[in-house]
Amino acid sequence: MSEDGEILAFKPVEAVGSACYLFCLIVSHAYRSEIVPDRLAPRGEAIRKARDVFQICATLAACGVAAGPAYSIGWPRPDKTEFLEKLKQIWHLFGDGQPHDEPLPGTPGQIKDEDIDVIALWVEADRQPGHGYLVGQVASGHDWKDKSVKPAIDLLLAHWFRVQPVSPAHPYMFIPFVVTDYLMRREIPRLGTIMHRLRIPPYASRAAELAARGIHVERIEEASTIQAWVDAYRHHACEECDR
Repeated sequence: MSEDGEILAFKPVEAVGSACYLFCLIVSHAYRSEIVPDRLAPRGEAIRKARDVFQICATLAACGVAAGPAYSIGWPRPDKTEFLEKLKQIWHLFGDGQPHDEPLPGTPGQIKDEDIDVIALWVEADRQPGHGYLVGQVASGHDWKDKSVKPAIDLLLAHWFRVQPVSPAHPYMFIPFVVTDYLMRREIPRLGTIMHRLRIPPYASRAAELAARGIHVERIEEASTIQAWVDAYRHHACEECDR
């Protein structure tokens, strides 16, 4: 995928952005596809794995958007932290606002991610309040228009912070589909900024560069999983075509 997102070409050299694009392209045609035969669509374990792989894509892309630290919040979290513990880790670096020391009385013990999948930070050099922080939801299915991270942001601020951030939370929706201009204009007010198939790859490709500069990017070590999923699907599809 070219840097400006205009050209897609097959390259034998693996790149994170290209792998993200191909992954999103395949997953977006897993159901309700007009061009992919049902027998070639990913199913079963491939689809279950795809949900986690797309979480990786979104975390890397969030890092690229903010040009700052990015965290994979969606459950199950790789580090197995409790939700409040994870918030404390993030806000120790961000500095604007302070999570509660302990969950509020009556908070259900089974809370996992509060419908938040990824958080990324615009960290100012002087550590003072600035542009804010990205709060994203990751949706790989066609029901993405029925989801929004905005209620989760309201809940996050109302129940998990003893000192609320003054920097704004920026709601984001990550999807593997391509969205028309009309749909973008219709849905952005409800869902926040929409990161679709043409936007995710160039931002995700920046994550490796930022990580090399010392910026914390969760799941960057799993970036090769994206290409591995694509390769496994291609192998499956070739076998089906040979039958």
